Amino acid sequence: MLGVRYTIVRSALDTAGVAKRLQSRSKYGAKAPKNNNRLGIIIPYRKMRKRKPKKRVIAPDPRFGDPMVTQFVNNMMWEGKKSVSYTIFYDAMDKIESRTNENP
Repeated sequence: MLGVRYTIVRSALDTAGVAKRLQSRSKYGAKAPKNNNRLGIIIPYRKMRKRKPKKRVIAPDPRFGDPMVTQFVNNMMWEGKKSVSYTIFYDAMDKIESRTNENP
């Protein structure tokens, strides 16, 4: 047939389509159905395939015992050199303590 670009394999199912079928998988989880129905009913999103990852507990740093310090050092760390980051941070805290005569 001229002008037809596909072959009908499943007869009526190919021409009619499948109800509520999402076209493809998304890189960012399951696709949300489009809200193009006439009644204006919002269809809820489908759940993602994988479960949520567990929350990681940040251990407190050895000197101050504060997990916020560990988080700061982890963000400051370059190429996995955590001991260098701790040295830089603790030296900065020592300078602040010597100049202000207060515990930072």
